[in-house]
Amino acid sequence: MITQLYLNTTRLDTNCRHCVALKNISFPEMSMATTKRGGFLGQVVSPPTFLSYRIMMEWVIVGSSFSNLVTERDTFIKLIGSIIKSGGAVLKVSRANSTNLQIEVKSGKVTGELKAGDGTASKLLVELEAEYPFFQSQTQKSNNAYIFQGGGMAIPMSIPMSMGNGGNNELIITNDGTYEAYPIFTFSGSLNFPTLYNLTTNKIINLNVNLATASDTVVIDTYNRTVLLNPGGTNGRHLVSGEFWTVEIGSNVIHLGNGSYNPTGKCSISFRDHYLNI
Repeated sequence: MITQLYLNTTRLDTNCRHCVALKNISFPEMSMATTKRGGFLGQVVSPPTFLSYRIMMEWVIVGSSFSNLVTERDTFIKLIGSIIKSGGAVLKVSRANSTNLQIEVKSGKVTGELKAGDGTASKLLVELEAEYPFFQSQTQKSNNAYIFQGGGMAIPMSIPMSMGNGGNNELIITNDGTYEAYPIFTFSGSLNFPTLYNLTTNKIINLNVNLATASDTVVIDTYNRTVLLNPGGTNGRHLVSGEFWTVEIGSNVIHLGNGSYNPTGKCSISFRDHYLNI
């Protein structure tokens, strides 16, 4: 099922390093609370929330000699230890169905033992933990919803012929993962109090600000729920109302609303497909 494993740009599985088992890869850690029903049998279970993603991997390190085995172990342990030193690394997974996933791991721990009968092989248990609770596609998707996408007319022309501006401020974006994705919205002017709808889920986010020029931007991170104004990064959380909506599994119809059409106003929607498991 897994064909390749990388930590940043370094391949983990080699002729000397073999991943023989992956454990706890089906779901991120969850938290939920339960309370007894007053005067009734049974209990109430609260909606769960995702915490971190903990991945356990069992490795076999093989050496051509006792000396080489020690060298290979040291190399592998140093590689996992670099996660702590650098503050994080990206674990990349290539699957047998040609999908490539990744997750940023924040910590790594190696445990194992050496036995006299092991010869030139050694088993190690690697524990990785990620703060962001989802695997994501390695390729980021980015789509633009324009407030104006050009006019023109169809051939043959319909009668009566419309003399309006034209323009199309709707688009379809697709999440090919197994869980809803958290997008980043980048609004660029000119936009006057724009709204961004997900017509598929009937969710809307409103931006209560006038972006007068193309250099005026607002970046909204729907997972962290942050709103930054312009390149300087001024906090604009108070300017947002509605919902920090997500991209549902499958196709989503998106609509950018604004007071009037213009050639520069747009919203860029960036996200990666989200997965609950490898």
